[in-house]
Amino acid sequence: MSVCVCVCMCVRSQDLTNKIVALGDACQEVIQSSEQGVLNTILGLALLFGNFMNYGASQGLAAGFPIEYLLKLKECRSPINKGFTLVHSLARYVY
Repeated sequence: MSVCVCVCMCVRSQDLTNKIVALGDACQEVIQSSEQGVLNTILGLALLFGNFMNYGASQGLAAGFPIEYLLKLKECRSPINKGFTLVHSLARYVY
C-alpha cells in the first residue's frame, strides 16, 4: 500500500514540476515579448478592433478589456471567408 502512495506522489510531483517549468517558460516569453513590443502591439490592436466593432455602443470607447476577451477573437469571423478570424488579422499585422 505505501509503495502505491509513493509512486502516486512521485507522478504528481513530476506533473507539478512540469507545470511550474511551463509557467516559468511562459513568463519568460511575456518578458521577452514586452521588450520587443509584440505583446503590447497585439493587445493594442485587439482593443482597437473591439472599439471599432462596438463603435456607437456603450463599450465603443473602452480603455481596456479583461484578458479572457482575447479568447473571443477566434469567434469573430470574416463574412467573406468563414475560416478567417480576427486572430488571423492580428497575426498578419504583427508578423
